[in-house]
Amino acid sequence: MYRRPGERIGRPLVVEPIEKPESRFGYTWREVRDKYDRHFGVWGGEMRVVDLQTNEVFAVKRGFFDARYKICPKEKDTLFTYEFVSKVLKPKPFEPSVRDKLGEETRDQAK
Repeated sequence: MYRRPGERIGRPLVVEPIEKPESRFGYTWREVRDKYDRHFGVWGGEMRVVDLQTNEVFAVKRGFFDARYKICPKEKDTLFTYEFVSKVLKPKPFEPSVRDKLGEETRDQAK
């Protein structure tokens, strides 16, 4: 990113190709519009949470704002994406690893 010619701020985006995605799930964003949106001063976007292996869509959420920057849904803020994805993808509780169990036994023996 640049403010003035020759003045760079931030780090450049680095794109590294991978052979196979490591993530099982992902989310996408796309603009939602039709031929009347600009006329009425409305802009919209749509977020989807997807299974990257099957392309199954788990959830869709749309948001809009108008020329006066009134946002719908009203709860949209900087954590909008995080909160939406977190509600859809809930991690399974995991079993303690063998190392954790051994660590507890070692601590018990040290007492």
